[in-house]
Amino acid sequence: MRDEYGRINNRAQIIRSLDKLRLAHFLTLIVENPEEYPKNTMEWLDWLNAESGDNIDKL
Repeated sequence: MRDEYGRINNRAQIIRSLDKLRLAHFLTLIVENPEEYPKNTMEWLDWLNAESGDNIDKL
């Protein structure tokens, strides 16, 4: 996802900007698909620093 200046945000930036409904949706995706998300702290740090992509379902 891009910011107002056209820069691609990382996943952490996008997650911080989610409203409560979208955050709840994202957390549900993690719970329902744990195999698609990191397993430990270091993996999460790498995952959060990666580019966000174009869709919350593909975070």
